[in-house]
Amino acid sequence: MWIAGLSGGIAAYVTTPFTLISIRQILDSQTRPEWRRNYEGIGSALTKLGDKKFKGSFENVLRHVMLNITLTAPFDWFHEGLYLRFGDYDSVRPTAIFLAALTSSIITLPFDNIRTRIMNAHSDPSRNRLNYKGGFDVVVQSIKHEKSRFALWAGFFSYFASTLTYAWLTVGISSTITGSIKRSNGLK
Repeated sequence: MWIAGLSGGIAAYVTTPFTLISIRQILDSQTRPEWRRNYEGIGSALTKLGDKKFKGSFENVLRHVMLNITLTAPFDWFHEGLYLRFGDYDSVRPTAIFLAALTSSIITLPFDNIRTRIMNAHSDPSRNRLNYKGGFDVVVQSIKHEKSRFALWAGFFSYFASTLTYAWLTVGISSTITGSIKRSNGLK
């Protein structure tokens, strides 16, 4: 769990500029034409960002650390519990993956929404619908202005589908590699 969190955090920090560019390019079409960032590509976006390349990096790292922790630990817990209760059936692993992805989605979607809102915020406050002072302020303003305690869970089902796919591939690939190494060393 801790190794997954640390590796996810390092990867998230290194890739923060690309995440920032991606979020802004996606949301640019929803902005007034005169306020759009109009990044032509990665190179021009990195140049335009200048020293703001790592805006939202704390939130990005936190989101990825939480994603990796809340996928790996619950998967192991669910998998072991289901295995001990039901035995080695073909449905044990898929059920554990499903439950881990559900747990992870519920926990990490607010972090994803906080990160997205901070990264998309324009440096000119007049161009933002809401201006945030940080991650906690995103939570407060989201609840206040969107009048819902569940505002940070917007887009849950698509996020869950993404997390489930990510978990399925991660567990599948790591199990295949681990199984191959075990078999090549004569282990069951």
